[in-house]
Formats: sequence, C-alpha cells, structure tokens
Amino acid sequence: MPLDKFTEPYVVPQENANRTDVRWMLLSNRKQEGLTIVAHSLLSMSARPYTDYNIQTSKHTYDLKDAGFITLNIDLLQMGVGGNDSWSVVAAPLEQYQIPAKPYSYSFYIYPGTKKN
Repeated sequence: MPLDKFTEPYVVPQENANRTDVRWMLLSNRKQEGLTIVAHSLLSMSARPYTDYNIQTSKHTYDLKDAGFITLNIDLLQMGVGGNDSWSVVAAPLEQYQIPAKPYSYSFYIYPGTKKN
C-alpha cells in the first residue's frame, strides 16, 4: 500500500496513520528495497512522510511537506482519544482506554528487506 494511503487528511493536521496489532511491516521504495520490521509481540506502528514538527506546526493539510524520509513510530501501545468530549473534565480518555503507568518492555528486529524476500 502506498504511504499516502496510510495517512488521514484531517482538516487540521495531527498525528495519525497508526496501525495496531502489527506483527511485521515492510517499508520499501519503488525499487522494492527497504526495511522489514518484525515484532516479538503485537505492536503499534505508524509511518508517514512528514516530521512530527511539521505536523504540529501546520494549520492545514496543504502545509504538510514531504520530508524526503519516513518518520516511523514503533510502540508497544498507544492510547487513543476515547473521551466524552474535548472541552471539559471528562475529556480524558475513559478508564478502559487508558494505559496504566507501569514498566513495559517490547522488542523487534529491523532487517534489510525487499518484497522479493
């Protein structure tokens, strides 16, 4: 799937493109050269052609500029929004969507990889 199909063109740019329960991800160029990420457990991963700074400082989707590289996030878990609204004391994610504060660990491998492998 092309990288631009991973992102959602929200009116106001924000972090997105996260995939959950990922066992592996292949990132490759048109020559089909790239990297394969293989997880030991299910992980969350996102990849996008913009820097976090570009997303945080852009007011419109057309302000996003291809960085010339891929920003890749590999996480064990990611807490979603999951709140009742965005303006009051109940704006925080509901308890069932929160990630408890405790030690976590995860691991993964990064291999050179192609679609031919």
